[in-house]
Amino acid sequence: MSKSEEQDERGEGDALLDLLARGTELTRQLVDETARLRQRIAEGASSGHDSATRHDQQLALGEWIAKIDALQRENRSLLEQLRSVEASNQRWAERHAEIEERHNELANLYVASYQLHATFDPDEVIAAISEIVINLIGAEVFALYSCNPGNGCLTPVACEGRPLSSFSTLTVGSGLIGEAVVNRTVYIAEPGAVTVEGEPVVVIPLHVRDCALGAIALYKLLDQKAELSELDHQLFGLLASHAATALVCSSWVPASMPTPGSNPGWIDRVTN
Repeated sequence: MSKSEEQDERGEGDALLDLLARGTELTRQLVDETARLRQRIAEGASSGHDSATRHDQQLALGEWIAKIDALQRENRSLLEQLRSVEASNQRWAERHAEIEERHNELANLYVASYQLHATFDPDEVIAAISEIVINLIGAEVFALYSCNPGNGCLTPVACEGRPLSSFSTLTVGSGLIGEAVVNRTVYIAEPGAVTVEGEPVVVIPLHVRDCALGAIALYKLLDQKAELSELDHQLFGLLASHAATALVCSSWVPASMPTPGSNPGWIDRVTN
């Protein structure tokens, strides 16, 4: 929160305390005036004064009633101001919580980006991708596929939640994962839609320039994750761009892919 926002909050708090003090004082005056008026009426009733005296008492009574009415109106006005200040404080609290949430999202994005580019070891890059997918996005089952440009296959090379052998080799352009790689767009299943068993709920294609590196497929989210947040969508975009670059920088060459020099593969095209 900025310094000006903190000063505004302190000002709102001082105004609230002032309103409470004024309301308390008005209430005290109202009670005192009511008690004094009752005493005057009782004294007039018991003294048996003449008509002139009673007339003076009636005038005084009218003045006291008018004063009480004025005090009640001012008290109602202060109560309305108090409610307005309380509503303003509530808005400030909601705004503060929203800013804190945005700060946390930015911090998580920074940490995720740093983790991807903090090493040139391919195993550590894959571990960083796994940590982002598991801890920040909240996936329970996912797989990382590498793309072989020679035969157009997507081969699972890393996973979480199930044995690697349970994930099949796929074809570029076929199925949700293959189509996402060809279209170079993140696939996200419709909220609340019943997905086919074995089909992913999110597919993040990995590209560098015009070269398809592979894809990250999320098959199951954690049970407590009811829906995807704005931060999740930002992380999908971050992985789509930065994960592929980090893998190239780490000279990631899966066993299913040709080595540079033996056959013009993805790494030759990326580095040229």
